[in-house]
Amino acid sequence: MNSSRIIKIVIALVSLMIVGGLVYYFMFNPSAKYSKMVGNADELFLANQLDESRKLYEKALEIKSDETYPRRRIVVIDSIKRQTELQIRYDEKIQKADQLFDANDYLGASQYYFDAANIFPDADYPLDQIKLIQKLLKDPSYVEPEKKPLAHAKVEPQKTKSVQTDGGESKTQSAPAVQTKTTPVKTTASQNNNRVADGKYFHVIVGVFSDHQKAIELNNKLIGEGRESQIIYRPGKLEAVSFGSYNDLNTASSFLKFVKNDINKDAWVLYYEVK
Repeated sequence: MNSSRIIKIVIALVSLMIVGGLVYYFMFNPSAKYSKMVGNADELFLANQLDESRKLYEKALEIKSDETYPRRRIVVIDSIKRQTELQIRYDEKIQKADQLFDANDYLGASQYYFDAANIFPDADYPLDQIKLIQKLLKDPSYVEPEKKPLAHAKVEPQKTKSVQTDGGESKTQSAPAVQTKTTPVKTTASQNNNRVADGKYFHVIVGVFSDHQKAIELNNKLIGEGRESQIIYRPGKLEAVSFGSYNDLNTASSFLKFVKNDINKDAWVLYYEVK
């Protein structure tokens, strides 16, 4: 066997070993698999294919669980998805609010604007609209759509009796007195009169109930702790128990942060003019 043939065989063997080493490195070496997985995940992330990208970052963590980069990227992806979901909800609330506003249904619009403000507290537009609505509602020429006047019955003073209704209001009725619904839990005048001082339309809500008894129990508990709590009755909706009621959104938002941290993380702000 001449030397040139030997050299060719050696070169072939070396080349084969190099190729085999590279194949092993990229197919079986953990570091190489990790790097390839992260590279593919990054490409998908830049292409805005967030779900697929997140899956590859998770697989990369299965290879190297101590790496922090995939974890950070997963947090970013979750944050982007959450923000996108919030933006969709916000846009839906604003669209509905604008429709009601254009139809001069200012009370209905204000609730949707307030819902939008709860989603993005730093957004200026819904707060500006709420302030505008408050000015419009004070306009004597404003008439609420489909607003029906309340009927007032004439009552003879000597034939009347004061009774307590479910709403806690003192109401006169002609004798004989009508027996009203009662509850075994003792209530206070402040919890059921369903009134707040003028202008306090921003309520920090800590619970809503279909069960009147549970609403009373939570309200009594808060009052016992020195809170200015009340039950807010809204026609056709659940009874809402407030932590307190405030004149403006900024004050309500400040108390909301406290309530979320110390009382109920699901607390929220309701704009509602209690009558």
